[in-house]
Order: sequence, then C-alpha cells, then structure tokens
Amino acid sequence: MFGFHEFNWLMPISMAIFWGLIFYLLFSGLEKKVSVESPVDIAKRRFANGDINAEELDEIKKKL
Repeated sequence: MFGFHEFNWLMPISMAIFWGLIFYLLFSGLEKKVSVESPVDIAKRRFANGDINAEELDEIKKKL
C-alpha cells in the first residue's frame, strides 16, 4: 500500500542538508586567524589589565 515512493522528495533534500553541514564543519574553522603576540605585547596587556605593576613590566622589557 504505502511505500517509500511517497517520500521520494525527501532524499535529495536530506542529502543536500547533510553535505552542506559537512562542508560547513570542514571549512568554517579555516578562516580563524591565529594571532601571534610578542612577549612584550602580552606583558603590556597584563599591565593594562592590572595583573602586573610597572616595575614588573620594566623587568620583563629588560629581560626581553
């Protein structure tokens, strides 16, 4: 009586959604840029956040 032929339209749509999801998961992470900060930049950011004081910042600059 009832067979799969009534849902014939479902297969192409589900395959398109499946491959679109796979494509998105594979290529969505490629655009994320990795920023490389120098140690002095990290020290300046820590100083701006209040994690270290001015003397510690000067010591880090002298060492580097």
